[in-house]
Amino acid sequence: FRSAEDVATLRNGWAHISYEVRGSSTQTTQLGRLAATADAFLSGLRSLLTSREARPNEATLTFKDDAAYRRFLARAQTAGLNVIGQLDGLRTVRVRFDRIAAVQKDLLAHPGDYADAAANNYLRIPDRLTKANRADVNNLPFRDPALAFLGATGDRSTWGRGVTLAILDSGVNALDPTFTGRVRTIDVGAGSLPATDTTSGHGTGVAALAAGIAADAPGIAPAANIISIRVTAADGLSDIFTVAQGILAAVDAGAKVINISLGGYVTSNVLLAAIDYAESKGALIVAAAGNDGSATVREYPAAEGEYGLLAVTASAACWNSSAEMYSR
Repeated sequence: FRSAEDVATLRNGWAHISYEVRGSSTQTTQLGRLAATADAFLSGLRSLLTSREARPNEATLTFKDDAAYRRFLARAQTAGLNVIGQLDGLRTVRVRFDRIAAVQKDLLAHPGDYADAAANNYLRIPDRLTKANRADVNNLPFRDPALAFLGATGDRSTWGRGVTLAILDSGVNALDPTFTGRVRTIDVGAGSLPATDTTSGHGTGVAALAAGIAADAPGIAPAANIISIRVTAADGLSDIFTVAQGILAAVDAGAKVINISLGGYVTSNVLLAAIDYAESKGALIVAAAGNDGSATVREYPAAEGEYGLLAVTASAACWNSSAEMYSR
């Protein structure tokens, strides 16, 4: 906050949570501590919302119950918060604002309504690999025999039959002959056609690895049905809210396997709630662990393995190989 009026609003708003001040020194001390906690919380929220990993001027807001959710939707515009996305099942909205103070003031005015407030952090398709600054390592690529190496030999033409696989990515080219008409699309706001930016082809390639029928690059489950859910925007980036939206849409459309070959360095309760929803409906999320080789930095949602999610990394075809050096 930038003015004495804003500070007074902060202190008075939080006072209404638990206290009525009637001159008691004990109550005044307690209120001072509460206001200090509120100051720290709102300062932290400002830092989150202005992080380089967050979409500018956006937040995700989650509410404690349906009544609180409805009250917010009724007042949002007046409060200076433009609702640009809703996850009704999670009582969560994506809002755009001109001033962070609009988010802070609504939190102060209606603290009992909120369950969570967070930034809408980026999730990215992994960058293309560049040669590492190290000595050459004689790793062997798997190439086409990768499935045979895993024991998947013989006729696999019926693998995946009756299973619906959702690809949350840059979009899948449904006309590619490797999919034989098995692709349908769901638009969660990013469009239904594949991206034409630097991520172009990523979603189609991922879907082909999972369920393509090309003889020179067969997929794992060539009989599976595919749902393409584009989650990247025109800038080639995705975000936590859009991916959570895609997860819910995939589950509600009957997907039992959901592939997410993208990630970011920050998670949120919105993403965790979407993963929990998928697990409760018997769907498995498969997420990429990343390409930048850091053993100390987690990438989400792959790092949420304890929430019923399978993280996938890369390996070479050497008998003694663990994860590749570029992979997490």
